[in-house]
Amino acid sequence: MKRFVIAILACFCVIPGFSRGYNISVEVKGTRDSTMLLAIYFGEKQFAIDTTVLDANGKAVFSNVEPLEAGMYLVIMGRSILFDLLISNEDSQNFSVSLDVSLKKVPEFIGSQENTSFYQYHAFKNDITRKRQEIDKLLMDTGDTYKLDSLNTESAGLRKSLAQYSDSVANKYSGKTISIVLNALNVPEPPEVNIPRDDPKRDSIIYMNYYSYEKDHFFDRIDLSDERLARTPFFESMLIYYFDYILLYKQTDSIVPYVDRVIEQASRNDFMFRYVLSNLFNHYMRSKIMGQEGVVAHLAEKYYINDERTNWETEKFMQDITNFVNRTKPTLLGEKAPDLSMETLSGQYESISGIDTDFLVVYFYEPNCGFCKTETSKVFEIYKKFRDKGVQVFAVYTQQDKEEWTGYVAEKGLDWINVWDPQNRNDFREKYNVYTTPQLYVLDKDKRVVGRRLDSENMEKMLINLTK
Repeated sequence: MKRFVIAILACFCVIPGFSRGYNISVEVKGTRDSTMLLAIYFGEKQFAIDTTVLDANGKAVFSNVEPLEAGMYLVIMGRSILFDLLISNEDSQNFSVSLDVSLKKVPEFIGSQENTSFYQYHAFKNDITRKRQEIDKLLMDTGDTYKLDSLNTESAGLRKSLAQYSDSVANKYSGKTISIVLNALNVPEPPEVNIPRDDPKRDSIIYMNYYSYEKDHFFDRIDLSDERLARTPFFESMLIYYFDYILLYKQTDSIVPYVDRVIEQASRNDFMFRYVLSNLFNHYMRSKIMGQEGVVAHLAEKYYINDERTNWETEKFMQDITNFVNRTKPTLLGEKAPDLSMETLSGQYESISGIDTDFLVVYFYEPNCGFCKTETSKVFEIYKKFRDKGVQVFAVYTQQDKEEWTGYVAEKGLDWINVWDPQNRNDFREKYNVYTTPQLYVLDKDKRVVGRRLDSENMEKMLINLTK
């Protein structure tokens, strides 16, 4: 599925002009005559914006008549990141920063209270983290119930104090970049649930309450249409984290409502609509989880094909993605499998719909495909294990050489249902997306797809679970 992955970065190169530029003076004590880069975060990547050279006194200036876009930046020297800094549109982008690399201290800002507060927040957070780690060690070493309660209460208090500190800074700088950064990092926590300690279901109730709340409120503190989020190092991974780890259920039907919710919230800004949609599309295109092709098909059909707002893609991309949807949708999990009626070795015809079995494996292969040779042997051995448990195989030879086909079946002793369609009258390549081999699908008694595009190992695991 990699060929449709969108090059997101190429979409976001235009920087709107403002009336003021930037002038950032930098002093790096203990270093001189070194080149520095000013770079901007864009998701998990960074892009150089400006370059300068430290003089003999360790001083340099980044400047330009065009202002910087609001977001998170970093200053790089050699292969090391010296420090991060925040830029807000509302602020004057004229300030100075000094850093003593030999003392490994945080940078000191003059003329940018926002950045000073940002580093004060990090110092406070680091202190809280250290204290909670100490408590965690004590929790592991004690079995005293009263002490456990006391330590958990202390840890919760520290967590709450960090959230309150973050809120106070975000509120003080409302509308500035530091505000959106801290609000995004300070994920809402669910209200406490008072469950008696002796309740046997206490842990599961607390867990499900936490899960349900986080699932529905993870982005409550974030304006997903604020394009400054794209210019941070954390939002892209935060977005993917939500769908990979916060949403427990990985089926398409469980994911799609939340994908749509996030995209629509971002769509109030054209830039963020494009950014969020592209990231989610790319993510699910790369997914190795069976069935999540359904999420890709949904995104493709709802937004790329049928939404006028997505007018940035090339004609070739749109044709490719339309073909992908047409070839994928018929065999998505839960769909009634397309029927095929094909000729057997005896010259009779066998159809998928006419096979009465609890589970039907539809297997497309060709004898001379290197991977097919090993997979066919494995699939046949698995078939022999499960044929007495209501499992049958509809094995489709995908080529046109009858002598090759019949000789191969006889040589390997393949006594499952062997069929072919040399003229592709059933259009099986389109219906089952058979443009590479081997391809494996598993159908239930009603001929609905329960497994798709499997390898033999995962097919066996699935059949073990299905035939219990």
